Amino acid sequence: MLPLVAAFATLAVPAHRPTQAQLPPDAMDVQRRVERVLGGPAADCGRFFFKNAKRPAASAGELRNAIACVTEHAATRTPAWMVQQMRGIDSWVARGLMARPDGKVELFGYDSDPAGGGGAAPRFTTQACESPRVRNEAKTGPALACGTAGR
Repeated sequence: MLPLVAAFATLAVPAHRPTQAQLPPDAMDVQRRVERVLGGPAADCGRFFFKNAKRPAASAGELRNAIACVTEHAATRTPAWMVQQMRGIDSWVARGLMARPDGKVELFGYDSDPAGGGGAAPRFTTQACESPRVRNEAKTGPALACGTAGR
C-alpha cells in the first residue's frame, strides 16, 4: 500500500508548485500552524495559490487528487496536508485538509485578518472532516467541503 500512497502524493503536487522561498508570508504561517498541529513536517499533498486573478487556485481534478493523497495518508496514519488559497475581500484566506497521526482528517481554515481592518491576529480553525469532497462554488469555482461518511 505504501507505493500507492507515494503515487498519490506525487500526482497531487502540481508542476507549478512554488518553492518555500517563493511562498507568501501568510502561506508560510499556514504551514507552520499545520506542522504545529501535526507534530512536525508532514507529506505535502498540494499547495494551490492564485496565479491569475480570474481563475481558481486549483481545478476540481487537482483538488480531488489532493484529497485522495490526504485520505490515503490518513489510512496509514501518516501526517499529510494540502492547502487552497481562497478569494478574500481584504485579507489572505485559505482552506485545507490535514491527515493527523491518529488517522483522522480535518478541514482547516485560515484568515490573515478576520476583522478586515488590519489589527486582528490571524485566525486558524479546524474541524473534523469525515468525508472530504470538492464542491463547485458559483463565484469562486472548485473548493474543499466536508460531508458525513456515506454522502
